[in-house]
Amino acid sequence: MKIIHAVGVYVLSVYGRLIQLNPLRTLCPSGSKVIVLMLHDISPAHMRDCCDLFSLLHRRYGFLTPDEFTRYLSGAYTFQGLRFLATFDDGFHSQFLAAKQILDELGIRGLFFITTGFIDLDNDDDRRAFMSQKLFRAGAASIREGMRNMSWDDVSRLAEQGHEIGSHTRNHASLIKVSSKALLEAEIIGSAYDIEKRSGLKVRSFAYPFGDIASINSDVLMTAKAQYDFVFSGVRGFNTSHTHPLAIRRDSVGFDYPPAYNNAVSYGLLSHLYTKDRARLDIMAEGACNGSPQKHGPNWRDPAQQRPRGRRER
Repeated sequence: MKIIHAVGVYVLSVYGRLIQLNPLRTLCPSGSKVIVLMLHDISPAHMRDCCDLFSLLHRRYGFLTPDEFTRYLSGAYTFQGLRFLATFDDGFHSQFLAAKQILDELGIRGLFFITTGFIDLDNDDDRRAFMSQKLFRAGAASIREGMRNMSWDDVSRLAEQGHEIGSHTRNHASLIKVSSKALLEAEIIGSAYDIEKRSGLKVRSFAYPFGDIASINSDVLMTAKAQYDFVFSGVRGFNTSHTHPLAIRRDSVGFDYPPAYNNAVSYGLLSHLYTKDRARLDIMAEGACNGSPQKHGPNWRDPAQQRPRGRRER
């Protein structure tokens, strides 16, 4: 498997170099498409690679703002060709630095999906425990030196610079494993209430932790629909004006691979491998709409803050 993986990375890297030399107009021969990029932690050693990738895509195609993208999905914003949207998951401090050093310099506005329980932490031991137990499937081996969370002040500053803040649950739970509806609501809906309470920001977008099709089911999607207007997955693929707002596709980019590999991935060259996953996601999204759950209002009661009912004392 390691040999097959290495060969795949090499082939995509070669393809990525060809794209860099001669952009493939056939990727978007007519009409319009959007590739939503999904990024996580960006180490200091990879900040230059991130800058180079964003500069290349910005120069050749351009980025939409989060508001332009959502208006595009509703048909209220139009363009021809290929565009990108930058999204960031979890709430790492390195993302705040990338916004300041790269996005703001290029005039790009991103969408930052924060895990509110992670943002709350201000102790190094607690941060490390949270990352190893909840953020990374590989555990502590994925934690680099200096990796930490944003603060709530960082979140507010991102919003002040024109970036949008989205929800990524409270504890980065694997949502299909959550044992009850109340706890599922606490993770998905509660995180939006946390953001509003701590920063005063209204949240309209949600991204699943992990985000692959195996981490999503109808109950999870129905719960998200009750709070949010737009739901972002980790399923790869192009987005068009016909993409369901509850089934938004994203392409993950990481900088442990060669830059040419990320070029190829960023142009959607892995999209064809996820055709069945996108079909399943679309079916769930349509089913959630047919179910039509009521939107939760300001009187929603947080299960995490409710005491269990006991016998009334006489």
